[in-house]
Amino acid sequence: MLVSLQIMSNEGFGADDFKFWLWDSDPSKFGIGLVNLAAFLANAMTEAIRDDTCDELNWQQVAGRHSISNSCGQEGRSYQDESCGNPKKSCQVDTSMEIYAVDAGTGARSPPPLECRPKTDEYPFSGYWDSNMGKEVTNSPYANSVGRIDIEGCCYWGRGVLLTRGTCNIGKLNYYLGAAAAREGRQSLYPTIDFCRDPEATCSSDKGEEVKWTTAMFEWSDRIQRYNKNGWNYETELYKFFDGGMQDDRFIESTNRILARGCHEYGCSEFGEPRFADERKANFYMIINDVFAIKDIVMPTNRPTRKPTGKPTSSAPTESNVPSPLVPLQLETSPQTASICSGLESGIVTINECNEYVECSNGNIVSRQSCPSGLLYDVSLGECAWTFEVSCKDDGIINNNPTPTIQPFDTTWFMNDPDEQNNDPNGETLIPLEGNGVQQSGGSHTLIASLCILLFACLI
Repeated sequence: MLVSLQIMSNEGFGADDFKFWLWDSDPSKFGIGLVNLAAFLANAMTEAIRDDTCDELNWQQVAGRHSISNSCGQEGRSYQDESCGNPKKSCQVDTSMEIYAVDAGTGARSPPPLECRPKTDEYPFSGYWDSNMGKEVTNSPYANSVGRIDIEGCCYWGRGVLLTRGTCNIGKLNYYLGAAAAREGRQSLYPTIDFCRDPEATCSSDKGEEVKWTTAMFEWSDRIQRYNKNGWNYETELYKFFDGGMQDDRFIESTNRILARGCHEYGCSEFGEPRFADERKANFYMIINDVFAIKDIVMPTNRPTRKPTGKPTSSAPTESNVPSPLVPLQLETSPQTASICSGLESGIVTINECNEYVECSNGNIVSRQSCPSGLLYDVSLGECAWTFEVSCKDDGIINNNPTPTIQPFDTTWFMNDPDEQNNDPNGETLIPLEGNGVQQSGGSHTLIASLCILLFACLI
């Protein structure tokens, strides 16, 4: 998963700046990227991880029986008919394909793996699975929820950790990541994998777990991050949820509907709310609060708003977006501090590693103030901001007694794991990008790596 996350958040999908939003190289967006990742993982846990499967399972019963033609679609969907507006991005249905899923339910009498195959004179229809007897009944047709009684051309069931389904979504995998991109001379992560000719490659490829996660991150980037319908924009709502203290259930509920139903509003689908809606939401809050602990990492109490309100002055600040009053300090007259404003007509100079700042006028110090605990002065914003948002370029004196930075835990151990990463002699993490033979330098994902390891160590 982590290799996919590193590639997808940095290199993207080879078109239109198409990336999984992690933003770990942008301190001002790091927390928002974690929320996006948490929403993705919460749905992955429900779609595939909970059942430890890569293939969609035959789970829907019609009149107490599992139709074998559920491979054509479940919950009222017809996967082979879900084409894109652009035919180049859709798989063309191949009725001659014969494919058997890798995974099936693990229960003693669970239905067999999904399958597709052409109709024949001997088998002109498909039957059903009788869970009471634990066997397949083939002597009579048995329709799925949309009336299909055969499995010809029904090879586009869900696969990967989000169970990416349908000729459109699988076709986009091929167009952006697979053989179709390579044939057209575009960058391709998997130039030898034709997801349309072999949809099961997501689960059976020799690339292993990477493909299962990469394809899921692509679907999330395409269908969730780009969602903008009826006045609801995912990116805008993501920011609002984060800035609002990460408590509004409507964000994750709408996000889950988009993934499962293709729309965000309550009641927007005739098939009702997504399966396991409460579980998806519980997973999400568990990840952001207990696993990622986002509030502890990047959100001190009374977080300031994202937009500046102007540069501070020597007068006491009024109540605004500043978390707490700035603390005036006694002006120092030592040569070291007196020289801070030398030659500067007016402006702000940061000192003590941006914990404090000085207002200068006509080469003299007008005021010297400090930021509240946990904040640093950001010259570009003209205000104190959270430490993770500030890139400090101290222009003033050096703090002789700096407060030590406390790390929550050492995260370097994972990135040195030879089973997960390739490290060069200079200590840089090298991430292979298949298709062009170039290795990309990385290493900025250490925290994400550890958080994800903690998540899956607890849940799997």
